[in-house]
Amino acid sequence: PVVMEMLEREDMTPVDLCWNVDAHIATYEHVFNLLDGCDRDQKKIFVAAGLREFHRYCIDGKHERCFKQVGKKAGKCAAKLHMCPGQMEEMVNSDQCSKKLEAFEQCFEKGKAPRCADEIKDFYFGMKERLENADDDLSRHELACEVMGKFLIEDKH
Repeated sequence: PVVMEMLEREDMTPVDLCWNVDAHIATYEHVFNLLDGCDRDQKKIFVAAGLREFHRYCIDGKHERCFKQVGKKAGKCAAKLHMCPGQMEEMVNSDQCSKKLEAFEQCFEKGKAPRCADEIKDFYFGMKERLENADDDLSRHELACEVMGKFLIEDKH
C-alpha cells in the first residue's frame, strides 16, 4: 500500500501520518479496494476498528479537547438540520444529500470554531481542497455522497 511506501521512503512513523492528507486519501483508496465485494456489516466493522485505532494513535492524549468540541458542534448542527446518524442511508440515497452536507458544513464553520491545533486545522482545510479538486464534474459534497453511497450503503453480494 501507498502508506507503507510513504513510511519507508520518508522515514516516518505511523503517528507522523495522522494529519497527512495524502496518507488519508491513499488509505481510503486502499480500504475501498480491499473491501470491495464485502457486505455492509463487514465494512462497518472494519471502519469502526480503523477509527478506534486512529483515535488511539492520533487523538488520545493529544487532541481530546478539540474533538470533544468538534463532536458537540457537529451534534448541534446535525440536530438543527434534522440529520440523524441512524438515518444515514436515507440521507445518502436522497437527491438532497449534497445540499444537506453543504448545509452541515456551513453550520459547522459558522460561529466559534473548536479550539484545535494548527495541524488539525491544516488537515481539515487541506482535505476540503483535495476533495474539491478530486473530480472535475462533482463538488466535494457530491463526491462525498457518492463515496458514502458506494462504500457504506450498497451491499455487493
